[in-house]
Amino acid sequence: MRTGGASVYRRRVDKAKFLPKARVVDRCRTVAEFARGKDVLHIGMGGYLENDSGTQSYLASDLSKSMHGYLSRTASRLTGLDPNPQAVETMRQIIPGEYVVGDITDPQATAPLKHRFDAVLLLDVIEHLDNFRSTLQNIRPLLNEDGRLVITTANAYCFESMLKMLLRYEAVHEEHTCYFSYLTMKRLLAMNGFEIDTFCFYSEGERRPVGAFGWLGYLSLKLVTLFFPQYAEGIFVVAKPSSA
Repeated sequence: MRTGGASVYRRRVDKAKFLPKARVVDRCRTVAEFARGKDVLHIGMGGYLENDSGTQSYLASDLSKSMHGYLSRTASRLTGLDPNPQAVETMRQIIPGEYVVGDITDPQATAPLKHRFDAVLLLDVIEHLDNFRSTLQNIRPLLNEDGRLVITTANAYCFESMLKMLLRYEAVHEEHTCYFSYLTMKRLLAMNGFEIDTFCFYSEGERRPVGAFGWLGYLSLKLVTLFFPQYAEGIFVVAKPSSA
């Protein structure tokens, strides 16, 4: 039907766009427990990509309490892959395991890896990259028959970020290229031979905000996600190679 030269239509609600029921988990603890007893490849365990001062600060911290440090205590075998040679060398001296210097977007980066893994971890890394297709296609051959890919990344609908946007403050990490939601992550994985096996939202546990602005966002986030987990800090995806 046309009225005044303009098309009039009714858009139906697309049931496929309703999110699955999902809880909020502690990112670090959940990943470490998932890795228990597994042969694990941890991609991007070295810190920042371009911010040297950020990398130096990270490497000067207590790395035994880093994600890679926690994984070293639960995984049966742990391999780290990172493009920063200094980060790899520092980790090698402190945390036992195997290490490879390489950029996961480069197909040659995985050449030194001579076996397949039970789990490949891409933890708060994908949002730093500019080539998702090559990353996922390079990872797929690294998984054994029952292997799983774990991706954690910032939630595009994080309540704290949206609250700050009311004040025209874009709370985006300086090295992030994009943010994901459940549906956009599901689509990206499907385009590259994966499907979602498990989906959760995540929090980073306790943290110490700086200033009144930081506390406002932090406390609001905690309160809102008690009732609406879809506004949590991040999304937590366990994916498997698709059968198709």
